[in-house]
Amino acid sequence: MSRSGGRPGRPATAGGLVQRPLARPVEVAQYALEQRDRRGRGLGRRAHHIEREPRARDQGGQLLPGRGDLEDVLACVHDAHEAELRRILLGLDAQSRLSRFATVATDSYLEGHLNTALSGAAFIAAAFIDSRMRGFVEIYNVAPLQFAEAAFVVEREWRGRGIGSALLREAMHWAVNADVSQLRMMFARDNWPMRKMASNAGARFDLVLNEIIATVDTEAWAVQLKSPCSRRD
Repeated sequence: MSRSGGRPGRPATAGGLVQRPLARPVEVAQYALEQRDRRGRGLGRRAHHIEREPRARDQGGQLLPGRGDLEDVLACVHDAHEAELRRILLGLDAQSRLSRFATVATDSYLEGHLNTALSGAAFIAAAFIDSRMRGFVEIYNVAPLQFAEAAFVVEREWRGRGIGSALLREAMHWAVNADVSQLRMMFARDNWPMRKMASNAGARFDLVLNEIIATVDTEAWAVQLKSPCSRRD
């Protein structure tokens, strides 16, 4: 994922799972309206297993966040999940906000971003652990160009546990089904978790100033997914 960010479409990072999209979703307003009915018709779920490890306790005996099991990725997130999306966005610390939105993002700014995402994103999927949303991905379709931009956010205490990779796989499934030829992510060149995640998906990297644009070809990804040698969830 790329950096967490402030613009409507800025992708997120995996280890600091926050990133920003490449473009504003202005061009996709009509497309978004056409997609709202499709997003609300059914909730597609895809299970992803995350290795479980013993959970440590703090000095007061309270359980600390463990790896847990990623119960599922909920496709077609919609207005009913607004409260959980808001909780995650407003819970980002100052560094994560700056990373994702490339600006000092106030709570008011994030509220505006959430409204834009719910009305303008072509697709939003979220990951749940312990019955709570722990991260989500926003996708903006850059019409009429044949690529889409993905932006990710994962709660800090749940990063590095495979949630970003699961969300990326869900984003790629959406891109294949939507006949989008490429999925792109933008993140800082020193964002190694995002680089690893994108690399595992077969992304091509282009360096622009101090940022990386990672592009995944959806057709090649789908072929790799069907390969008997490919890794299965």
